Amino acid sequence: MTETRSTVPLRVPVTVRNLHALPAALSGPRSVSRRPFTGASALTDLCCGGFSAAVTTVARPRGDTLLNEATLFWGMVFGCIGLGFFAYGKKQGAPVPLVCGLAMMAFPYFVSSAVLTVLIGLALIAIPYFVRL
Repeated sequence: MTETRSTVPLRVPVTVRNLHALPAALSGPRSVSRRPFTGASALTDLCCGGFSAAVTTVARPRGDTLLNEATLFWGMVFGCIGLGFFAYGKKQGAPVPLVCGLAMMAFPYFVSSAVLTVLIGLALIAIPYFVRL
């Protein structure tokens, strides 16, 4: 494998494990030995300027995100059911299933709680059964 010499600024992500390399990274451009992009290190070379280091991450508490797995799952379920209601309402000319279908496809974008998603989805499923126009 051939190595090439080039003058490039060294970009180093500052992490707990590589604080010792910070003064060298801030000193400006320097001559570094580069090998061609190969294998699994190509992404690391591209992102970190050839400096491979373990980046430490901090785990966030569960439930801290706006969109977690349960909300995504229930949004997909009620979106698919809503598509069925919309198609039925359009084909039969029934406005209640049509509007409920549109609402079921749209409301998961505005609700961030899985419990609220399920409750609103079940209510929208029940509306065409009880309301006949």
